[in-house]
Amino acid sequence: MSAANAKSSPLPVKYYTRSELNRYPVLLTPLPTDIDQDLELDLTHPGESIFRVFINEAGEVVMVEPEESKLPAALTQRARQVLMKARFMPGYWSGNPVPSMLRWRFDVVPSSRANLHIREVDSR
Repeated sequence: MSAANAKSSPLPVKYYTRSELNRYPVLLTPLPTDIDQDLELDLTHPGESIFRVFINEAGEVVMVEPEESKLPAALTQRARQVLMKARFMPGYWSGNPVPSMLRWRFDVVPSSRANLHIREVDSR
């Protein structure tokens, strides 16, 4: 949430977690897997970053916070930027779209070229 939005809102917004929603947010935009191409990184070791993704009732990502990261800082920042551009069908509670928070994992799986995977952590 931007500082301007935070100041204009008298009360903090409640973000519903996956377990509180009747219908979960659905990713509408494909996420790229080649986000490391212009970064000079050694991706020969596995690693991951977990992010909290905050989605408003219109399906727009308003904030992405790293929860934990075992990846180079530049790659963690790039993954955050990718998630900020994502668009979702919003989550619903009691038939109404509501702000929601999902946890997403970004993995590096080493091979001849690093394979990058991004997915929701808590999906079942």
